[in-house]
Amino acid sequence: MIVPDLFSLLASILVLYLYFRKSIPKKYNLNDLQKPMDAIKDEKTFRLSGIVLIVLVLGYFIGNFLIFQCLLSQELSLFSS
Repeated sequence: MIVPDLFSLLASILVLYLYFRKSIPKKYNLNDLQKPMDAIKDEKTFRLSGIVLIVLVLGYFIGNFLIFQCLLSQELSLFSS
């Protein structure tokens, strides 16, 4: 499942790049950027969103592993009977 996941990720990045390529500047002045802490309006929500993101990513990978294990055990049980 890792290979299809990688192709899916690369395809998503490619489509987003092709769609937004005209609005992505080639160069920009770093002095025009805000400080990262100025961009965060609510620190509790920011921290909570980080935790939620970690749980989602872990669930994604654990879910793929569990599905693989279930399919493997079903196929092994077919061969043993």
